[in-house]
Amino acid sequence: MEKRLWWILPLLAIIIYFPTYQAGLVHDFTGWYERYMTFGFEGIWHCFGYHRLQHVMHTIHFLIFKICGNEPFCWYIVYSLMFGYCSFLVYKVSQALFDFVNFRSA
Repeated sequence: MEKRLWWILPLLAIIIYFPTYQAGLVHDFTGWYERYMTFGFEGIWHCFGYHRLQHVMHTIHFLIFKICGNEPFCWYIVYSLMFGYCSFLVYKVSQALFDFVNFRSA
């Protein structure tokens, strides 16, 4: 079972979050959408005019934006998969931590 968790957890996330796929994007995204359309890829170097050092976040978000555009189903799949894989990573880190401190369930 454990060897299959890397694909079971993302699949569960897709199934569980399916009712939300048409929820839409929040108001923050509409502001980023305008900046992404105005500046293009070059906007990453100056964080699209936002005065914070968030280059990694903007790079990832801009690439997802270029792949998905305004398609809500694509955003739903991408973020559900990321949530599922993060769940898998939390499981593996917790397991390693419990093994490190010799914690065993009763």
